[in-house]
Amino acid sequence: MGINIDKYLTRIIGNDFYQILEDNPSFQPEIELYLESLNTSKYKNIILLDYNGSVFTVIADGNIDFNNRLVFGENFKLNSLELKKLVQNKEPISFQQDIKGFWQTYLYPILDESGNLQAILSIDFSIKNFNRISQNLSILDTLFYIFTILLSIGVFIIIIFSFMDYKRELKLKLISLELSQEINKVQELNNSLEKKVELKVREIKRSQKYFETIFNTTRDAIAVIDSQTKFLFVNKAYLNLTQLTDRELKQTTLYNLTMEEDREHTINIVGEAFRRGFYHNLKSRYVTKDNNILEISNDIVAMPDSGASFLLVTRDMTFENRLRREKEFQEQKLLQQSRLAQMGEMISMIAHQWRQPLAAIGASSAKMRIKAHLNKNSNKLTIESTEKIDSLIQHLSQTINDFRNFFKPDKIKSNISYTEMIDSVFDIVTSTISAKNITITKSLNTDDKMNIYVSEVKQVILNLLKNAEDALLDNEIENPVIKIYTYRNKNMLILEVIDNAGGIPENIIDKIFDPYFSTKKEKNGTGLGLYMSKTIIEEHCGGQLSVCNTNNEEGKGAIFKISMHKA
Repeated sequence: MGINIDKYLTRIIGNDFYQILEDNPSFQPEIELYLESLNTSKYKNIILLDYNGSVFTVIADGNIDFNNRLVFGENFKLNSLELKKLVQNKEPISFQQDIKGFWQTYLYPILDESGNLQAILSIDFSIKNFNRISQNLSILDTLFYIFTILLSIGVFIIIIFSFMDYKRELKLKLISLELSQEINKVQELNNSLEKKVELKVREIKRSQKYFETIFNTTRDAIAVIDSQTKFLFVNKAYLNLTQLTDRELKQTTLYNLTMEEDREHTINIVGEAFRRGFYHNLKSRYVTKDNNILEISNDIVAMPDSGASFLLVTRDMTFENRLRREKEFQEQKLLQQSRLAQMGEMISMIAHQWRQPLAAIGASSAKMRIKAHLNKNSNKLTIESTEKIDSLIQHLSQTINDFRNFFKPDKIKSNISYTEMIDSVFDIVTSTISAKNITITKSLNTDDKMNIYVSEVKQVILNLLKNAEDALLDNEIENPVIKIYTYRNKNMLILEVIDNAGGIPENIIDKIFDPYFSTKKEKNGTGLGLYMSKTIIEEHCGGQLSVCNTNNEEGKGAIFKISMHKA
């Protein structure tokens, strides 16, 4: 209670209570009325005292009994120990002050802004249950003053009701004041909320304009469709793509826009996208208003609502697909040119391999012919000669099969190991390379398989071996060596072709994979071998082809490294 009275007096009067009330006597009744209103069965004798350092002066007395009230400005000195403690510590204290022990006095210090004691609030309060005390007192009063109570009861009731009415009116005023303050707070809050709502609406409008600008200026065609693929919203790019007006587009569906051959696939994928909430890169074809066919790619994403609408982002892939097909066509032409160049080298190898078997066939045939002229042919000689000729013919036929299989185009990828491919390539090139006094060795340390286009990768290995052979011969290396080394590094399968031909000059090593770049132009080099090798390994098979120089025990040279993912 002391804190509430302190706040009330500070708000109504401010600081320097005594001086203000002395200057404004009209405030005194209001303050005493306020203190009087706080009297209850538990609290009574509420007095406000001013303290100037030595003397206490009455400011206001809230005693219900007007005859016993202290007069404003009445001075007196108090020497009680409790008051001295209060003045010294500036903390609230209480002490028993009636001999029956029913009441205690509570002293509450009121401090100014500087923390100095400017007034003391004195309140008497009951420390026992007031109803029980009232009953006991009533019994005692009845015994001593029964006749007096009977005579004065009527007057007492009137006074009580009058006081209750007065107190009710005072409370109504206080409630009205508090209600007015709360209404003001609610009004302020309402004004604040209106401003916040207004700012939020402006922010939403700015965001709406921002997204509308993005929606209508993006190069991608964007639309919102419902679960029946009917167009709900479209941007300008979609109108330009389909050559339809906004009204025409909203009257059709994605199904109707799609080319008839693609409709079944499209509707199945759209259904899957609706179930999953998204689908990426749905490829189909649109028929425009002018009957042009567009190759398009759709991304479908569920909108953040109940799943009833979906965002459709459409990209026109017609031009890109045309460029891709042209690029693939050019690559096929380059690959064919590279194959033709390799075929020339293969024919040279076959001719070299055939020379000795054909000579042996010719020798056997001549021997049989001479014996026949001399009439010295025998069954044994004929059988031996024909068996030898048959064996040589089978070897020649196998050479033809190897050549045909080597250049047979792959349509699907197959699982194969480096060991299998190298053995196949060695059957073709070993004799030719060895005939040129080049030592060729292999160290095969992995039989793990990879999923690749086998014939194309064989051509790459053959090309790397032929390049190493040419470099060794061109540089006239004294002890020429070609090494093939395979191994596994984590999930990658590695093949290295190593030579000791002196290495690749640093000023061209970054260019050797460029198309039409060749160091063998005087020998009619096409400059396509390494370019197509890199294209096959990296774009067709998803691997990597790289080169670096090395310096090993055989001398300086180059290392071409193929890296493939393990199947």
